[in-house]
Amino acid sequence: MGHESSRRRPRPQLRRPARARRTLGTAVVALLTVAGAAVVDTPVAGAATGPSRNLVADASLKHGTHAWTVTKGARMSVRRIHGRRMIVIRNVTNHRLTVDLNDRRNTVGRTVAGKTYVASAWVRIARPRVTAAVREGAWRGSVSHSTPRVKSAWLRNSRWHRVTVKYRATRSNDSIDFNVLAWKLPPRVNFYVSHLSLVATGRPTTSVTVPAPSNPPAPPSGSPAPPSGSPAPPAGGKLVFDDEFSGSSVDRSKWNVRNDSWASNEESIVTSRSSNVSVGNGVLTIRAQRERYTAYGTTRDYTSGYLDTIGLSSQKYGRWEMRAKLPTAKGMWPAFWLRGDHSAGEVDILEAIGGLPQMTVQTVFPSTNDGSVKRSHAYNVSDTIGAWHVYGFTWTPTSMSWDIDGVTVFTVTSSDVAWESSAFNDTMNIRLNLQVGGSMPKYFNEEVDTSTPLPADYEIDYVRVYSL
Repeated sequence: MGHESSRRRPRPQLRRPARARRTLGTAVVALLTVAGAAVVDTPVAGAATGPSRNLVADASLKHGTHAWTVTKGARMSVRRIHGRRMIVIRNVTNHRLTVDLNDRRNTVGRTVAGKTYVASAWVRIARPRVTAAVREGAWRGSVSHSTPRVKSAWLRNSRWHRVTVKYRATRSNDSIDFNVLAWKLPPRVNFYVSHLSLVATGRPTTSVTVPAPSNPPAPPSGSPAPPSGSPAPPAGGKLVFDDEFSGSSVDRSKWNVRNDSWASNEESIVTSRSSNVSVGNGVLTIRAQRERYTAYGTTRDYTSGYLDTIGLSSQKYGRWEMRAKLPTAKGMWPAFWLRGDHSAGEVDILEAIGGLPQMTVQTVFPSTNDGSVKRSHAYNVSDTIGAWHVYGFTWTPTSMSWDIDGVTVFTVTSSDVAWESSAFNDTMNIRLNLQVGGSMPKYFNEEVDTSTPLPADYEIDYVRVYSL
């Protein structure tokens, strides 16, 4: 829910807020719990001694990239994204480049005959449709002892994928080289690698076949890998819009960023300044600030940000999904919503009110010119809106459904309301904004005031749209 866009004037039209009138429930959201693999922070040059010991030098990347090398033409760095360190490899050339992340010192110094060495990594690509791989090969000095074992993965989307390969040693005292690759990485595109692991399993005998470890490492905490239970893309559908916010600024081919605009139902002026809208560390941040700001003769005491895809990306039917952390400061009003390109129909996939740390609101309006006609619902997350959650919406010719972390929380069908099909017969664009104060926070007695801690951030990990 937000203010309407005006293509000719900076001032948007007035529109009414959605007001959830239902009693809040106590639904429980399923949480993901995955056991992580043990890691060590010192190089290991000798033979493997245990079934679960990670042999990768500085596996937690506390000391940066000192344990790794990368192909000439690629730049390597370590970033902390959502609290997790990962290696970021960027093709800095002007042509496609196969990049090879290689252990500076072979991860296994001396093999033990009969043991199986399981190498794995979580990988992600900023731009889909690149092949990644994990490779391990046995060496005796500078001579390759065997054909390297390679496991490839076609990264058709920008989610995290775990790639695992196994090598069973046929003799002792070889070394094992560990590599992670991305084939033909496009220019200026990032390749992300996390949770590098190489463990030895099995008894030192040539007759043992050992399965992969039963407790694989979890994807990076807070990463774009969706929580357990998050719905898969619609059957037969495909990814048609995707922004993982992996660059250093907003991709203007995907988003319009409004500047010096405001609405009469809230208290901020939105700007396109980097202090209000920015991209970094894989996250889009919309920031509300307390500052006196004037635009076109209107002065207000707060600024914030607003993005949309008007004229850039619209769709009729499909699935929309966002992973985000919402501001919890009193009076903040974040939203993720859709608006008809040629009609007044509106879907609020998500609204929340800072000061109400668990409540989310889902609403559908046949016309924002009459806010009294709508279907609205409130749903309490089990922890807080300030934690990472996946907010989804699926629209078919006969139904609309909202979900949070894979749990369906609200559904409207054409048999429920007569206007569901007739009012929504148009393509819809995406809106992301953070309003400050205004009608909806006031309705819930959570209006912004001098006690509100600012700045307050609305952080978005990704936005994805699938066809049906």
